[in-house]
Amino acid sequence: MLLVLARHGQTEDNFQGIIQGHKDTPLNDWGRFESARLANALREIAITEAYTSPLSRASETASIALRHRPEITIHEHPGLKERGLGSWEGRRPPRSEPTPADAEGYESLTLRSKLWFDELLSTHIPPPPSATESKDRRSDQDADTIFVVSHGAWLSNFLRLLLSPAYDFKIGKHCNYKAPCLNTSISVVYCDYDHVKKKWAGVVQTWAYVEHLRDVLEKEEKVGIADDVGR
Repeated sequence: MLLVLARHGQTEDNFQGIIQGHKDTPLNDWGRFESARLANALREIAITEAYTSPLSRASETASIALRHRPEITIHEHPGLKERGLGSWEGRRPPRSEPTPADAEGYESLTLRSKLWFDELLSTHIPPPPSATESKDRRSDQDADTIFVVSHGAWLSNFLRLLLSPAYDFKIGKHCNYKAPCLNTSISVVYCDYDHVKKKWAGVVQTWAYVEHLRDVLEKEEKVGIADDVGR
């Protein structure tokens, strides 16, 4: 199974450096442009399923990104929502302030991310290869490709979750896992099920890829990720 993860396109709050969290903000025109670029980047990928955060900046990104694939239903899942930041939402990132008591803790964010991922994994266990069929051949022909749209802090935390003792995932040889998740950046995670060990393992092959924005990247790099705060 292949996970293709993307951060949503830019919003006006992103542009202004304002924390959004659970605040439901729409894409701005630049975010829609980025999402159209994302759609072109995905055209040759054989996506079989799609999931998105229910927040409109993510769901609109998913709709634009899959505009060439009208046969795919986009499923909204609350586990993919951005970290809630309580009274920090609607503000610029604070300096030297403790995380507000009404913000969602990273334990809660990690738990709901894990519940979503475990549910996905449990429903995508492939059939074992037959005696005459190699595992590699079956994987190439029948692997599911899952497209997921979420948020900057959610994605950064999900990477930490994948690399934690809870799972058996590793960083690929040429993967720059320290790259920031800019708007509409793409990350690819290969997931492989071992029928003998009865467990999943995998490789983070690509993290925060932005080649589809190469000619406009300077503009996007100035925005950053305001919601990845309070750790």
